[in-house]
Amino acid sequence: VGQQAASAPAGGAATGRARPRSSATRTAATASAPAPQRSAARGGHRRLLLDNRDAAKVVAGRLGLGPHMLAILEDQLDRLREAGFSNSDAAMVSYLLGTFVQGFVLQEQAPVSAAETTGNSSRRDAVDAAADRFRSLPAAEFPTLVELAGDLTEPDMDARFEFCVARVLDGVATLLPPEPR
Repeated sequence: VGQQAASAPAGGAATGRARPRSSATRTAATASAPAPQRSAARGGHRRLLLDNRDAAKVVAGRLGLGPHMLAILEDQLDRLREAGFSNSDAAMVSYLLGTFVQGFVLQEQAPVSAAETTGNSSRRDAVDAAADRFRSLPAAEFPTLVELAGDLTEPDMDARFEFCVARVLDGVATLLPPEPR
């Protein structure tokens, strides 16, 4: 799996050679795009990590220096700069998007409880048990946890990812210079 699984080749360079594009590049390059375009760019990197067991663990914390990753990084940074990011912002946005998606997937794949780790409980059972625990807390001491028990344990990870990545992209878009009038 490794770092080559983090992206797939795509064509499009003016030179006629294929330019590998990471999904993080497409995500960052659409940071200032309208909502429908931004939505289409978001989930590719996450899906790839989820579909390849342990991929997030393999790539987390590593700087890919192999020829494939160097080509992807070159393309990503080039596209970020083309989108209007400064050199330092392009580097930071690249890092931000990669670590956000990897961290989200690592959290998403981690067992919710020790019982899930040992196979004595399903993920759904563990999440339901957490919701029950929140609801059973003394409301006088933990009123917010009791009230938000269902929201805190909502299992729709796709919705969580969409919400989180939208907020990240909203923040990243503020780094772009204003559009000329």
